[in-house]
Amino acid sequence: MSVPYNYFSDTDTLTVQVDNPPHDMLDVVTVLQDINVEDVTASLVLNVKTGGLIEFEICGLLSTFKNSKQFHYESDHDTLYIHLDPRDTGNEFCDMVYRNERLNVLISLNRNRASNLTGIEIVGLEKILETNIDIRQDQSGGREM
Repeated sequence: MSVPYNYFSDTDTLTVQVDNPPHDMLDVVTVLQDINVEDVTASLVLNVKTGGLIEFEICGLLSTFKNSKQFHYESDHDTLYIHLDPRDTGNEFCDMVYRNERLNVLISLNRNRASNLTGIEIVGLEKILETNIDIRQDQSGGREM
């Protein structure tokens, strides 16, 4: 499997391609700043006809944002959780977008029982960004919603 992500350090932007875009880009709509916490934003590119996720983009990962209910980074596991739905626990179903065992990198999409997208999980974020991450921890220290 080819690497479906690109990190652009000059703009601090991570782009992950989930599916091939349609031939006619008029079939695509971009939901800009679907999530915006401090200096971090996540945008989703969806296929209007199918509702399928084509790609997502995260900007500001190296900013010193504070963990929140929407963006949560666990340094012990080098994992970023992006909750698109407040009920996302990461314990339901998921679609694997990419896995590299050698680098210990995994990108997956969390889904609920109705198969709706509820969250994004990125394991091995420091490997993807090729840098150390310094994100301020929240007061609760947990991932609970």
